[in-house]
Amino acid sequence: SLDYFVDTELDSNYTKLLPSLQNLRNKPLSVGEAAAFCNLSKSHFAHMFSKVFGMPFAQYERLYRLRCALTELNTKKNGLKEVAENWGFYDKSHFSKICKKYLKNSSNKP
Repeated sequence: SLDYFVDTELDSNYTKLLPSLQNLRNKPLSVGEAAAFCNLSKSHFAHMFSKVFGMPFAQYERLYRLRCALTELNTKKNGLKEVAENWGFYDKSHFSKICKKYLKNSSNKP
């Protein structure tokens, strides 16, 4: 998760993003929104995030939502359609497509 970010100069900026990621529901968080939470320009945020985490923010954010959705599915409280909608995927088909894409490549770890 983002809480292992070690650059003390930027640490306080990035930790402001944690609550936003943890409360994601119904829609993705854009790079611009994430940058604003960190009080950084969009370009600086995108560059630093990729440098630190080894992937673009959009990919990390999508993987985070996917992981949360899969966790929710494992609780068996909600069906595929509801979970997909809860975590900002267009529909269960879109969710399934994203699952297949990322589960095939297990090196993608948010």
